[in-house]
Amino acid sequence: MTELPRTIPVDGTLSAVALDPHGRVLYIANRSDNSVLVIDAASSAVEATIPVGENPSAIALDPHGQKLYVSNQSDNSVSVVDIASSAVEATIPVGENPSAIALDPHGQKLYVTNRSSGNVSVIDTASKAVEATITVSQAPSDVAVSPDDGHHVYVVHDSFPGPLSVIDAATNTVIKTLNAGAGFHLEHVAVTPDGRHAYVTSIAGGVRIIDTATVSVSGSINVGGTLSDVAVSPDGRQVYVANTLSNNLSVIDTATDKVVGTIPTGPKGANPVGVAVAPSGTRVYVANAGSTLESGAVSLVDAGEDPPAMLRLITVGAGASKVAISPDGHHAYVSDGSSTSVSVVDTADSSVTTLDIGSPSLGVAVNPDGRHAYVSGGSQDHPGTVSVIDTATHAVSVIPLSLDITTSGNHGNGLAVSRDGDRVYVSGGVPLSVLGAVSVVDTASNAVIEDIDADTAFTGDVAVSADGGKFYVSDGASNSISVVNTITTAVTTQIFLGSSSPTGMAMSPDGSRLYVTGTNAASPGMVSVIDTATDQLSATIATEVGDTPAAVAVTQHHAYVTNTGSTTMSVIDTSSNNVTTVPVGLDPFGVAVSPDETRVYLSGTSFTSVPGSVSIIDTGRVMRASTQ
Repeated sequence: MTELPRTIPVDGTLSAVALDPHGRVLYIANRSDNSVLVIDAASSAVEATIPVGENPSAIALDPHGQKLYVSNQSDNSVSVVDIASSAVEATIPVGENPSAIALDPHGQKLYVTNRSSGNVSVIDTASKAVEATITVSQAPSDVAVSPDDGHHVYVVHDSFPGPLSVIDAATNTVIKTLNAGAGFHLEHVAVTPDGRHAYVTSIAGGVRIIDTATVSVSGSINVGGTLSDVAVSPDGRQVYVANTLSNNLSVIDTATDKVVGTIPTGPKGANPVGVAVAPSGTRVYVANAGSTLESGAVSLVDAGEDPPAMLRLITVGAGASKVAISPDGHHAYVSDGSSTSVSVVDTADSSVTTLDIGSPSLGVAVNPDGRHAYVSGGSQDHPGTVSVIDTATHAVSVIPLSLDITTSGNHGNGLAVSRDGDRVYVSGGVPLSVLGAVSVVDTASNAVIEDIDADTAFTGDVAVSADGGKFYVSDGASNSISVVNTITTAVTTQIFLGSSSPTGMAMSPDGSRLYVTGTNAASPGMVSVIDTATDQLSATIATEVGDTPAAVAVTQHHAYVTNTGSTTMSVIDTSSNNVTTVPVGLDPFGVAVSPDETRVYLSGTSFTSVPGSVSIIDTGRVMRASTQ
C-alpha cells in the first residue's frame, strides 16, 4: 500500500521538475525568484539555488547528468547550467515566450517551443547555438522527442483545434500535422520508451493516445479536470497525468489505457503542474505551483505498488451528492443531483449501473436488510418523491410525497432509514410555506403514513435514534436540531448549536452520539457532538479546514467528514476528538464507510468536470498517515 504523498514545502511558484539520471537529485524551476532549486531526493534538503533567466518555465537534464537546460519565458532565452559548479555557463537567445524544452536521447539537440512566435528553436548543445528554427502551428506549448531513436519530434499546440506537429529531426521539417485535440487546446506530450505511442493532455480533461507509426489518434481517455503535465514510467507501463485544478495525479495503465488510480498531491490550491518519474520507476515527483491558498511544494509519491494509487476515482452521474453502501459492502448507491438518475457502483470491479428515477436525486439510504435502497428526489419541476430500488433486480417504484424536496437543502441527506428497516424518514418543505416537515414512509406498504411538523424553517438532514424512538432534524435557519418523538410526533427538544449552521448528520453505531457538521463565518469547519441520552451538546470539534463540511459518516472509532470546496476529508478520532485532514482528489460531498471500515466512499465532483465522481479510499493508509 502506498502512503499519503510526502511533500517538500518550497517558497515560491513552481513550474517544472526534473530528476538526474541516478534519481538522487531534483531540479525545480521556481518562477517567483527566477531560479532552479537543487533538492536532495533522499533527505528532501535544498542543497542549492541557481539563478537563471526571467520566469523559468521548463527544465531538461542531459542523459549524462552534466548539463541542465532551463527555458526562460520572459526574456526569451535558454540557460545552460553546469551541474558540477551549479552555475550558468551560457545563455542562448531563442524565440518569443519559450514554454517547453526537450533533449534528444543522445543529448546533442535541444528543442525549444516558442509559444508567441509559433516556432521551434533547435539548439546544438555542443556549440550552444541555435542551428535551425522550424515554423509550426500557432502557440506551441510542449515538445517531446522519440526516446528510442530521436528521429521524430512531437509538438502540441495550445490553440484550436488542438494540432499535433510531427518534425523529422534529420531535416528539421514538419512532416505531418494532426488534429489530435478534437477541438480542444493541447497542453503537454510524453512518448513511451519504445517510441510507439505518445500521450497528449488537453485542457478539457482528456488524454489522447497517438500511434506514432501511423501518426493517428488510436484512443482517448477521459481523466477529468484541467490537465497539465504528463510523464511515462521508465518501463512504459504507467502514464502519470497532473490534474491542476483537481489537485491530484491520475495513473493510466498503458496495457488497458484506463485510469487505475488517482493520487492527491495536496489540498485545494496545490495546483500540480510538473511530473517526473525516478529512473527506478518507484517514485514520482510532482511540482505543485501553489496559489494564494497554498505555497509551492513538491509531492513525493510512492509508485512501487500495483496499483500505485491511494484511491480509485469512478465516474458517475452529474452532480454526485450523496452515497450509501449496502450492508454487505458490495454496492455503493450514489444520488446524481444534477440528473434524474442514481448510479449503482459495483465495489469489486468499479462498474457503474445507472437507474432513472424520474426526478433529480438527493438523499440516499439502504435498508439494513439490503433488499431495498431509498432515494429522495424532487425539484421545482418535479414533485417530491421517494424512489424504492429493488437491489436484486434494480426495479424502481416511486412513492409520491406531499413535501417540496427542493427546500430540504443540498447540505443534508434528507433521508434516513430506521435500524429495524420499518420506516423511512424524509425531510422536506411544506409547499407554499417556509416551514419544514418530515414524511414517514412505511417500508412494508411503501406508502406515506404521516407528515410530521418538524418545527423547522430550513429543513436539512435527518437521523434516527438507535431504538427508533426519536429522530433528529437539522434547521439551517435557526442553527438548531429538532428532536421529534416518533410515537407522539411531538418536538420534545430543540438543540441550539450556537453560530454553527448544520449541514449534515450521522449517528454513532451504538446510538450514543449524534455528529452534526456545520459552518459559520467566523470559524468554518465545525462538528457538533450531541449526547443522545440527554440531547445536549457535549462537544464542538474544529475540523481545521476553511471550507464547508458537508456530510459525516460515523464508525465505532472514527467520524469521516467531507470538506466541500477543499478537496479534503477530515477524520475524527471519536475517543479523543483529534482531527486528521487528508487530501482526497475531488471536491467531496457525500460520504459512506464500508461495513468492515476498510474503505471510505466519497461522492462529489472534480472542479472542472461535468460528471460526478466516487473516490474509494483505503482507511489503512489514512490511519497510518495520521500517526506520522
